[in-house]
Amino acid sequence: MLQDYKVGCADKWSKVFTMTTLNTGTNWSPRLAIYGDMGSTNAQSLPMLTKEISSGSFDAILHIGDFAYNLATDDGTVGDTFMNEIQDIATRVPYMTAPGNHEYAYNFSHYINRFAMPGNHSNYYYSWDIGPAHFIIFSTELYFFLQDGIDLAAYQYRWLEDDLKAANSRQDNPWIITAGHRPMYCSTLDGDDCNRRESIIRTGFPLLPEGSNLALEPLF
Repeated sequence: MLQDYKVGCADKWSKVFTMTTLNTGTNWSPRLAIYGDMGSTNAQSLPMLTKEISSGSFDAILHIGDFAYNLATDDGTVGDTFMNEIQDIATRVPYMTAPGNHEYAYNFSHYINRFAMPGNHSNYYYSWDIGPAHFIIFSTELYFFLQDGIDLAAYQYRWLEDDLKAANSRQDNPWIITAGHRPMYCSTLDGDDCNRRESIIRTGFPLLPEGSNLALEPLF
């Protein structure tokens, strides 16, 4: 169903946008475009995405980290340009996100304040249902940018554990799909965390005792 809307306040309103609302229930197959690492200057896939969204080929988008290169660059003007560039697709279908390492500036504040994901966890982690699928989005960056210690990673871990337990009944949503910016496994040789036998994401913080080191691999 198509729905017209506009956003703003008493002083300033946007033009009227049209979005396609999602089907209800679980007996349908969602169509998602899933990608990461899309900049502003060289977003070669954006014209095709815009065309596909305009033609109704996708029900939602999942952008798994690294926006604009970078959202905070030039006092945020690069981020402003990027948000304007994705406007034609982000106003038509849900534009779901996950933080990447390129969002780290100013404690991820540009990422936190430019998007609005479900829940109240500053867009770091959340879950949502679409059709027969339960999507769980989490932040891999909480394992690397530790200016505030490991508390945020610990909060996320406890939330993730609870969400997975609740979803594992699979009664309404038999598909459980998780996504974060950095992979747990990879076959490249570029020195990333996923190349390491003791990957922090998979095996947790090395100085914490096993079982309480926030390792993600055992949860899955």
